[in-house]
Amino acid sequence: MMNFILVKGNDFLDDFFIMDFLLEQEDWIRTFSNNPSYFKGNDLPVECISWYNAVDFCNKKSIKDGLEQCYNTFNGQIFCDFKKNGYRLPTESEWDYAAKGGVNKKNYIYSGSNSIDEVAWYSKNSNRMTHPKGQKKPNDLGLFDMTGNVFEWCWDWYSKYPDYHTKPGGPDKGIKKVVRGNCWVNGVSVMFLERRVARDPFTRNHHLGVRIAKSFIKKEK
Repeated sequence: MMNFILVKGNDFLDDFFIMDFLLEQEDWIRTFSNNPSYFKGNDLPVECISWYNAVDFCNKKSIKDGLEQCYNTFNGQIFCDFKKNGYRLPTESEWDYAAKGGVNKKNYIYSGSNSIDEVAWYSKNSNRMTHPKGQKKPNDLGLFDMTGNVFEWCWDWYSKYPDYHTKPGGPDKGIKKVVRGNCWVNGVSVMFLERRVARDPFTRNHHLGVRIAKSFIKKEK
């Protein structure tokens, strides 16, 4: 089941919802009736999905749940309407803010701790596989596995010098997409929270998953 946490924003970020855990295979199967993952298990994070697969899931799951679609395509380019109430990928700024604890930010090395084994699955402890929710400590927002387990697709195009702190949503175009969080195969030397990685949006492998977000839509008075 997809469970969302409300994250209070700041001066440049609106409030938003983000899943407390990575998208699980059970939710993927209920939407697509297939399972692309290498490591099989209903409560394991879905992986082997591309950025385009993740966007497609968001739209299809939104329709299924009676919500508005956030994504539309024009002239071969995908656009996101952040004013819609449906499911979407987090922007890199949202992901970064949530991983660091939001308004409760404490400058940890990893999401929720300075001890990697408290919060993350990585090369030393993962047994070279993914793991279910709730086996590691969450961060201060109650979010699990923001460090480790699988990389997480973000909405943004990758830029070497990111402007996501001043321009949420990132650059208007690019070649590769941002993934954050690191994964089960990475060594401790690269598991730090600030690490940013670029991946071709068509890439599919057992390192790549997703965590779904939603915009917080204020009700009109």
